[in-house]
Amino acid sequence: MEISRVQLRKKVTDKLTGKKVLGIVLFFLALSFIYILPYFPWDALAFTKGQDGRFQLSRIDELYQQLRQGPFITYISLHTFSEIGYGVNFFYPFLMLIPAALIRLLVSNPFQAYYLFIAAYTFATFLIAFFCMHDFSKNIRQSIIFSVIYGFAGFRAIDVFSRNALGEAIAITFLPLVFLGFYHILYGDRSKWYLLAVGMALLINTHLLTVFMTALIFLIILLPSLFFITDFFKRLQAGFKSVLLTILLSLNFFVPFLDQYLYTKMVGVTKFDVTEKSYPLWTQLQNSFSGTYEAWYDSYNLGTIIIILTLLGLFLYFKVTLKYRLTLFLGLFALILSTSAFPWEWFKETPIAIVQFPWRFLVFATFFFAIYSSGAVEAFLSSFRSKDLATILSAFLILSAIFIHGIRSSDLKHINEAHQGTHLYYDLNEENFDDVLRGYLNRDYLPKKSEKEFRSIYRDEIFVDGQKSSDIKKTIKPRAYNFAFNLEKTSTVDFPMLIYKNMWVYDNGKPIPWETSERGTVQVKLDKGKHSVSIGNSFTTVYKIAWLVSGVSWFVLLLIILKKNHGKRSKLEMEVNR
Repeated sequence: MEISRVQLRKKVTDKLTGKKVLGIVLFFLALSFIYILPYFPWDALAFTKGQDGRFQLSRIDELYQQLRQGPFITYISLHTFSEIGYGVNFFYPFLMLIPAALIRLLVSNPFQAYYLFIAAYTFATFLIAFFCMHDFSKNIRQSIIFSVIYGFAGFRAIDVFSRNALGEAIAITFLPLVFLGFYHILYGDRSKWYLLAVGMALLINTHLLTVFMTALIFLIILLPSLFFITDFFKRLQAGFKSVLLTILLSLNFFVPFLDQYLYTKMVGVTKFDVTEKSYPLWTQLQNSFSGTYEAWYDSYNLGTIIIILTLLGLFLYFKVTLKYRLTLFLGLFALILSTSAFPWEWFKETPIAIVQFPWRFLVFATFFFAIYSSGAVEAFLSSFRSKDLATILSAFLILSAIFIHGIRSSDLKHINEAHQGTHLYYDLNEENFDDVLRGYLNRDYLPKKSEKEFRSIYRDEIFVDGQKSSDIKKTIKPRAYNFAFNLEKTSTVDFPMLIYKNMWVYDNGKPIPWETSERGTVQVKLDKGKHSVSIGNSFTTVYKIAWLVSGVSWFVLLLIILKKNHGKRSKLEMEVNR
């Protein structure tokens, strides 16, 4: 059937114009700075209980120090984690932390740089949430409301300000893109299969545990969907293309990760009994109404805005379409997964127990409830004849989210102050920043062989023929440590340097053989005389090729998307003006 010119013009005007996009971008930019404003003057972490703050700041500072020395970086940490060549970046994606390091190059205060980084990713969260919801709903107002609900969600704030769990917090940014791509492959426009690949590649380069949990949610959605999918084989083909593209876009992480994982037996992350780390559903609901940002034991929650909007949205259940109703049920299921209402005792000896804490599923409950709430709010606002009244109510909702965020942020700072002087609290400020991060301990990615003697390694102890030596000068060079010393006889020197695959050792500018010491560190046999020993880890040719393939894949994909979108726009405008 031929589409009328009037319909075509309406189709064009319903789309986002450049002027509208600019206004939305500026609005979200302002909201992003409002988000960090309660923590001004940004001279310390909001909450210094637990370890993630020091862990993530150490990772950022390491990237900053390496970029400052540059131009190339190494996977091992030379300036932080007790300066023992800790290989965290082989196993924990670091790409999304590079913007924080770049900001730090411009802003000398590490905490100010950290908060600006949070603002930047909050801005990205708002934008991605908006454009994904606009693709899903074709409604600008609903997309703005969804972005605000999602960006100001209580659990996201807990991740950002209280837990300082940057991996999971940044992963929240990309979930709308991941699930939009998954939706299109199953039910929507399957030609947009690449959205899932882009989202998953970003997620893989951010937080592997969220990737695993996302795959579980996919499975839960996919199994019943098999009975309703049309064009099954074409959609299956789209899914396979998405998987292949995801691999290409993520080779930069997968290749080094698998290379080291297969070589290095690690201590691994702390294992917990998931049944002991879950708490009742009623407690979860109470926490959500209180909306505290404190991350401790059983205080994790959805946040006040989402729980209230979701409950009020139940009265509009029959006013929203089926796809929003389904997100309500998915949100409920994720909420149950986050509590002891789910039979976690059945799964505590299975790979699913790797999630450690069931409350991590609040990430997905937050996402699905935000979708449902935005649909319910839009259904409510659309019932008013007066556009001005709908606008006022929308503004009230946004201001309420900002106000609640300000109150909860203030509460968090007071809670943190109350813990000063206790064993739970650690002091971290600009004056002691370098000392704290250099001495910070983490054993998750420690080679298993080094676990028994890890304390002597962390103390930076060097042994010459089994005896501790204090006559060796250690300096940090770009991508390596250098040890300068003099030996009075042929000796075996054991350096406090952890071993990962692709280690190298040079003495006086020449490569020399090395071996693994009893404590799992680099050990060399040296003749009498002066020595300048450099020890590092190679950024191998295979790693470089993997990064190159991923980079080229991203570039080509971007060109194809731009060309495709430009072609669609031009074709539509030609039809209107014909």
